Parts: sequence; structure tokens; C-alpha cells
Amino acid sequence: FDQVLSKHLKEKLEKEHGAEACGGAKFHFRLNKTCERLKKLLSTVDPAKMDVDSLIPDKDCRLSVTRNEWETMLAPSLAHLRSLITKILSDSGVESAALVAVEVVGGGARVPCVQDVIMTASSQTLLRHTLDSSAAVALGAAGVCKTFAVATPVAAPEEGEVKKKSKGMPPLKFVQDPWLEGGEGGMSEECVVEAIALEAQFKEREQTEREKGTARNALETFVYSMRAALEGKHKEHLDSADVGGTCERIENWLWDEGAVASAQQLVDKLEEESVAMKTKYEMFFEERHLAEKKRVQLEKEEEEKLAKMAEEEAANGEKDDHDNRILKFADRYALADKNKAEGTELFKGGNYQPAAQRYIKSLGHLSKLVHVESLMSEEDHAQAKNLKITCYNNLAMVFLKLQMWAKAIDNANRVVELDDQNCKALFRRAQARVQLKEMEEAIVDLDMCLALEPDDAGVVKLKAQMCVCMCMCGVCVCV
Repeated sequence: FDQVLSKHLKEKLEKEHGAEACGGAKFHFRLNKTCERLKKLLSTVDPAKMDVDSLIPDKDCRLSVTRNEWETMLAPSLAHLRSLITKILSDSGVESAALVAVEVVGGGARVPCVQDVIMTASSQTLLRHTLDSSAAVALGAAGVCKTFAVATPVAAPEEGEVKKKSKGMPPLKFVQDPWLEGGEGGMSEECVVEAIALEAQFKEREQTEREKGTARNALETFVYSMRAALEGKHKEHLDSADVGGTCERIENWLWDEGAVASAQQLVDKLEEESVAMKTKYEMFFEERHLAEKKRVQLEKEEEEKLAKMAEEEAANGEKDDHDNRILKFADRYALADKNKAEGTELFKGGNYQPAAQRYIKSLGHLSKLVHVESLMSEEDHAQAKNLKITCYNNLAMVFLKLQMWAKAIDNANRVVELDDQNCKALFRRAQARVQLKEMEEAIVDLDMCLALEPDDAGVVKLKAQMCVCMCMCGVCVCV
């Protein structure tokens, strides 16, 4: 699907800028990255638009696609998918009405028109998303074996042998190991040896590629961090022209020699460049090391304060963990709302740890509404959900202030689970991800924010700052 969209956009760019400007590994890499984001945006926004800095040398490009265009491009693939499902059902002799469920796995299965084809061809009104790729392969392999296996009874174990039986489980049945082409005798010894050897080759190849990807990511992260340092703290210790030129040289190496380099060569390159940079700018790295050490210490102190506060509250009987009273919705909600209001007042005064505790208490009260859930109206459910979203959103903001980035992301995630179009949560998650150098994920969050609220000044400003830092890294996409 990405290739179809990439080809379509490349043809449009060639008409506008000429074929010579639309070539090279770097151009195709950035175009493919943009297509991946456009595809995700199309699930929520129609049309999807993106501005890409310097996609064409010295030129910024605006790329856009509508959902109708996208579905027209996919028409041949969708027709093939439809015929494939129909053929599978026909060959198996199974009526679509007899299907219990249809499981879909992978990013392509989230495309709306793909889901429509699958549901239509299989006569389903809903699709399941309960398996990951590994579980789907394992379940499919087991199904194939069950279909083709010839189970032949085998003599029971001799007397004295240990019989393993789990409590509550039926007795084990002794059958010969079936194989698709092995008949009743199972796989031949030669086939077993070949299969094991082939599996070992696959594992070795996967491990090699995994190590290479990790090493390449580390080198790219180094390039990005040094470019970002030119706009960050202690930048006065750096020579902007020299550092920028070094980053450009490393990036060019990645696209040329680095494209076919081994994991060890990538590791050696990172070591060589980082040692050279640290030797040349010793003062900068010393200052940055001290600042990071101080940040870690402050975070540790904040966590210790939170833990101590929790212990004190438990000792003073302030925690409501043992409040198992079954209260009416209005009474329990009033307690939760009171804690939320207290947390907000504490936050305004800069008392972030106590504020976090109040928000957590409020969520604790809301969790106890399960006792009266069956008596709650739709309005009650909506009211409780909104308060829960507010508390998690506020907790994300608290942990941003405390520079506890992982916890900020965790609480923002909880908001998104309840409301996937909550711009505040997406923006706060993006802020935390920027601090953790999770730039790809941060860009996706900001794109979703801009799709929901295009004029949000905070989102626009953060996206612009990221673009300035990342445009030379080949991953900058500015809406």
C-alpha cells in the first residue's frame, strides 16, 4: 500500500519538479516515511496534507491525498483481496455465515476500505483484533496440522513410567507426530535435520539484521543529538559550522557506505565520531554530563518524596484504599471531584507532588464506582469518564513539570485510551516523547493534534522547533 502511494506522489512531484530532482536513496526514504504518515492521517482526516522540508533539493514540498484517491489507487489490491477471501471460503467448503469470527493482524488491516472488503467478503459485521503476528502464525500452523494430521493411537506407556496430568485436565492422548507430507510415519529424520538447520539460518539472519538496525539507530541518534545541541543548553561551547558539517558528513556516509555496512562497522563509526567530538568539545560534554546527572538526581529525589508522602498518608490513615463503602454515585463522584479540585489548587501553587496525590485519590474514588455501575445512567457514565480524563490529563501535566517523562506518557496514554481525539493528551505525550528522543512518535502525536486543532499555537510552535532540529536528519515532516 505504501509503495502504491509513494509511486503516485513521486509521479506528481516529477511533473512539477522534473525527474532528475526526484531520485536517490535519501529522497525515496523520506518520501516513504511521509507516505506512512499520510496513510495514518487518512484514518482520521480527509484530505491528509503534509509539508516536507527540502524533499527536493532546496525546496519544500506540500504533499496531499484524499481518501477517494487512496481507495482508487488500492482498487486492484482490494479486488485481489476480495477474490482471495472468496476462493479460500470456496475451497474449504465453509459458508461465510458459518464463520465464528475473522481475525485481522497488522497495520494494513486498520485501513477502513480494507476492513470493508474483508467484512463484505466474509459476511461479518465486526472484525477481531485479539492476536499479534506471532500468535496468528502459531494458531494458523496449529490449524493446518489439525486439518492434515492423521492421528494414530500408540501403545500406552509401560508400567512405571511417569504420567503427567494437570489438575482438572483430561488425560493426555498418545498419537504419532503428524506432518503434512510425512504420512502416518511423520517427518523423516533427514527432513527434521534440514528444518532445524533452516530455522537456525533464519534466526542468525534475523539477529544480524536486528544488530545492524540497532547500531544504525544509535549513529543516527548521535547525529540528531548533536544537531539539537546547537539550539540547546551549553551551545556556546560548540562551533556551529563545524558540528553541522560533521553531522552532514556522517549522514552522507550512512546513505552511501553505511547502507551496506555491518553492525560492527556502524558501531566502530559511532565510536570514532563520538570520541572525536568529545575530544574537540570537552567542555560541552562535561557540562552536559553534569546537567544530566543533576536531572537524574532531582528525579530520584522527587520519586522519594512521592514515596515518603504515600507512606505518611498511610500511617496517618489518609489513604482511602480501605474505603470499601458502597456509596451512591452522587456521593462517590462528589468525593472524587473534591480531590480533583484540591489537586488543581495545589498545582497552581507549584505544589506538584501533593497535587499528584490528590489526582490519584480522585481516580481511586472513581474506580470504586464499579460497585454501583449497574445503577448508573448514561449521563453518570459520561460524567465519570470526563472526570477520569481530566485527572489523567492533569497527572500528565504534573509529571511534565517534575520532568518524569515516562510517567507523563503513561498518564497521557490512559487519556488516549478513553478519548483518542483528546488534543491535550496528545500534545503532552508529544512533549514527553521529545524529551526522551522519541521523535517519530512525537511527530505522529503532533500531526494528530494539528488535524484536530490546526490553530493551536503551542502545537504549531513545538512542531516548528522539531522541524528546525530534524530537517537535516531526513525525518522532518511539518504540517
